[in-house]
Amino acid sequence: MRTKEETKVLRERAVELRLAGKSLREIKEILGPMSNTTLHNALKGTPPPDWTRRPNAKDDVRAQARELRAQGLAYHEIAARLGVSKSSVSLYGSATCPSGSAHLLATPETRRRWRSALLGS
Repeated sequence: MRTKEETKVLRERAVELRLAGKSLREIKEILGPMSNTTLHNALKGTPPPDWTRRPNAKDDVRAQARELRAQGLAYHEIAARLGVSKSSVSLYGSATCPSGSAHLLATPETRRRWRSALLGS
């Protein structure tokens, strides 16, 4: 168990290494043995280096799914064209929906019905 002073020194050094662009694995190699929890607690609030972030590999597929849905295709048709599962097609719309109440891949007709119901017309 580390003392408060040791923990403070560990945090300062870990943050310094993280800001220098080191990965979690590299930090653990430099600082020595510690649990993942200890390292994560020490780095709390410190952003990871940009190079450690993964790109969203399916962004282009998501955009194609939205475009095909806007053209009126059904989920199973979109899934067949893009070579993904029907549940993935469904998630491509809901994952980016800010309100969570409306599905981005809804057909134009469904969106019109929702809008009418909301407006009471």
